[in-house]
Amino acid sequence: NLQSFTMDCIDCHNRPTHQFESAQQAIDRRMATGLIPRELPFVKKLGLELLEKDYKDRDNANVAIATGLRQFYANEANGGPYDAALVTRAIRGLQEAWSANIFPRMNVTWNSTIDHLGHGRDFDRGCARCHDGRHTTDDGTAISSDCDSCHLVLADREIAPQLVERLRNRKD
Repeated sequence: NLQSFTMDCIDCHNRPTHQFESAQQAIDRRMATGLIPRELPFVKKLGLELLEKDYKDRDNANVAIATGLRQFYANEANGGPYDAALVTRAIRGLQEAWSANIFPRMNVTWNSTIDHLGHGRDFDRGCARCHDGRHTTDDGTAISSDCDSCHLVLADREIAPQLVERLRNRKD
């Protein structure tokens, strides 16, 4: 016999959330940080094509991404062969992008999970979707719209808050 209990938001949602990226966002972020080398021509276009295919699982995705990039960048018709270290870096970056955002057993694919973070232009998405005073329990209690329910405000409307300087200078 299982005991029943009242669920709380964090039974389903972790506080900062797992933010899922679109394939384009995943590639852009990894290119900006150097995880996917910008020196490879067409890496974004090819990366998008490879990432957006349906793969049964991580192993299949990893093999297909590696094979696709290696074949393309080894082909003389594409200007190859290219530096193997750059190709390997691109493979790792794309594989990591896929693994961080796609979970086939959970039916999580690119863009299947809408990003509701933030407030939205008209408070029509994000926090205000549920923390709007209209979502209530059976006894009429509304979900709190107090920002401190989810956010820890470290500085608010301060000019040059000391906290920022302390964090910059800490020696962990």
